[in-house]
Amino acid sequence: MKYSLMTLGATAALTFVASGAFAQNPPIIPDVIFAADSHGNGLGFAQGGFLRPLYSYISQDPGPGGNSTALTYSLDYPPSIVPGDVALIDPSNSHYDGLIRFNPGDQNTSASFVFYSAENGINSGPTSFYPNYTFSFEDSNGIAEYIPQANDPGYVDGFIVEYVFLNDAVPEPSTYAALGLGILGVAMLVLRSRRRRTFTV
Repeated sequence: MKYSLMTLGATAALTFVASGAFAQNPPIIPDVIFAADSHGNGLGFAQGGFLRPLYSYISQDPGPGGNSTALTYSLDYPPSIVPGDVALIDPSNSHYDGLIRFNPGDQNTSASFVFYSAENGINSGPTSFYPNYTFSFEDSNGIAEYIPQANDPGYVDGFIVEYVFLNDAVPEPSTYAALGLGILGVAMLVLRSRRRRTFTV
C-alpha cells in the first residue's frame, strides 16, 4: 500500500532532532533535504521553503554491477555529487538491510540515487560496488539519516545535504507520520538560518 507524499512529508525532522544532530554546538542546518522510501515515495526540500515530490522511476542502474530494474530517484542537476554506495544496516542484528547508490549525472542525464531494499526481497543489491563505500544505521522504524562529509557518497560540494531513507517492507502510516513531521521541523530550522545559495530540487 502506498501512502501520500504529504503524509511522508508531514514526519524526518522530528526524528532528526531526536537523534541529537541539532543538539550539537553549532547545530547542523542542512541546505537541502531529500527523503525517500523503498516504495517510490520521496520529497525534496531546499532553502526558501520549496517542497516538492522527489520523482522516482524504474531504470538501469549505471553504477558497478547495477540492476536493470532499479528503483531510482532523480536529484536533477546539483553542482556535483560524489558517487558511491551507502549500506543500510539494521542495528538490532547488524545485518545488511539495503543499499543506497549515488550515481553522478552529465549534460543529458540527471544525478540520481538508487534504493535497493533487502526488506522488499526484490533487487536487493548490485553484483559489485563502488570503491567509495560507507554505511548508515537504521532506527527501530527502518529510518536511516545520512549527512555525507567531503568525499563521502552523495556529498555535494558547497552544501550540507541531509538524506533520510525509510526502508520498510510494509509501510505503516505511523512511520510515515513521524518521517514527515521531521522534514517539516528541519525545514523550519533551515528557514530561520537561510543562506544565499542555489541548489535546484
